[in-house]
Amino acid sequence: MAEYVTINTTAGAIRGLDTCGVARYLAVPYGESTAGAGRFRLPQPKRPWTGVRDVLEFGPIAPQADFRIGGSERGDRMIASLNPRGGGPIEAGPISEDCLSLNVWTPSPKLNSEPVPVMVWLHGGAYMTGSGSETAFHADLLVERENVILVAVTHRLGLLGFCPWEDFDAEGFTGAGVAGMVDIVLALEWVRDNIAAFGGDPDNVTVFGQSGGGAKTANLLAMPRARGLFHKIIMQSPSSPALPLKEDHSRLAELMAAELGINSGNLGRLAEIPLAELLRVQRIVEAKVDPGRVLFSRGRPQLRIGPYRDGVHIVEDFYSPEIQPWAAQIPAIVGSAAHEYSMKLCSRDDYPDATDELVIEQLTAEFGDATAELVADYANRHSEPPRLRWARLCADISFRGVAFRTADQLAGCGAPVYGYVFNQPTGILGGMLGSCHSLDLAYTFGTVDRIPMTGRGGGRHRVSEHVMDAWARFARTGDPNGGELPHWPTWQPDAAELLLMQPHPAVVSAAEYAPVATEAGSSAIVR
Repeated sequence: MAEYVTINTTAGAIRGLDTCGVARYLAVPYGESTAGAGRFRLPQPKRPWTGVRDVLEFGPIAPQADFRIGGSERGDRMIASLNPRGGGPIEAGPISEDCLSLNVWTPSPKLNSEPVPVMVWLHGGAYMTGSGSETAFHADLLVERENVILVAVTHRLGLLGFCPWEDFDAEGFTGAGVAGMVDIVLALEWVRDNIAAFGGDPDNVTVFGQSGGGAKTANLLAMPRARGLFHKIIMQSPSSPALPLKEDHSRLAELMAAELGINSGNLGRLAEIPLAELLRVQRIVEAKVDPGRVLFSRGRPQLRIGPYRDGVHIVEDFYSPEIQPWAAQIPAIVGSAAHEYSMKLCSRDDYPDATDELVIEQLTAEFGDATAELVADYANRHSEPPRLRWARLCADISFRGVAFRTADQLAGCGAPVYGYVFNQPTGILGGMLGSCHSLDLAYTFGTVDRIPMTGRGGGRHRVSEHVMDAWARFARTGDPNGGELPHWPTWQPDAAELLLMQPHPAVVSAAEYAPVATEAGSSAIVR
């Protein structure tokens, strides 16, 4: 039976709904609207209200473009399989600049006498798309099974969250280039101040995210204001947390200003420009700077729409030694999916019937004369079609390389780190995706029966239970070991071992499983 539940927060009373042992509080505001005078400004805490505010429906999501436009039919089908309600991340609701809100799932207040662990979810989408309300993230099954609280954050994206207008007016627009990350910190401060009222433990908070959400999680370690707000992290297929320098990032504001006719004398117009026009200009700027259009990018972090080291809010690069004192206190899980890059490659006409000869041809620019030998070596290590070998090698250079380097960095700081590879394939699109990027999302939240991308193959529910149980054990104690898993050792940079997350989990040598990723470490910049 469903019943209303009222909670008193620091801003006022809210009313959620308790159904079948899980209470949901949807679109709980943590910040003021970012429209008008709040546009391109640092977020402000939500002002108190009177009375009881109903939080029964998902709220607006951050302004963003539908990235499917111009995509291939196969690629759009793949994206739609992850977003069944509307075909893309914008399925989650209407867009609005009044978007700073949280979705909170808790065990029924009647079920716990002691505070429970808190897990704060940061969605992916390359700092450009997504929200905390996507179908894959609906956490009722996770919360019911694991007795944790799940908080999903919606924050500003794109140039509305990451355009450095402070270069034009340092005082008036301070923090504009990192505002989306400061939104996340404000959300974590809300958790610190309010989660006890929901039955959560503010001293046991795990931040976790996938893809761009994994990078956001890492970048919190370089934000002094975030220190003490969380205690463990999980990074699933993180894109690179390496950030561009201030002088490089300034080009974003220059490009946007040129398109909008903005200069230091008319900055006040920024509050008045229609949102649709800002999104149109964002697409133009993105096309000029987007490194996601390049397969790999090594060396100096490339310009992209996202945060940068402003020296005030984000003070260091994640890979710098200066993060060591605090990072040493933060246990971590870091991993990737076996065939991350099939999500990008599947749009190519030559991908479904790829041969090893084609794979060699496509990767020679990366590996040179060693390409043929490398492809043959991977064929011996992993029995799979050439198209998946292609996706695996690209994953090793990019996402897996980033995951390995990130694990090395955190382990080097002294933190206990656990590495993994998600190794459960999907059978959709004729099996051409393997274990692709973002497939693990439904397994993380127990939504495998709601997300078509997971297919209908055997072992899905078993793998989802492995992931949920391990993540929850880690959130509770800092150690994911237990249940049906083999002993999962901590990451040792010189002799790293991985857990293969599959129906029957196994531990393997990272160097044997993914020698390219081990060698790459990777300064690859992927989104």
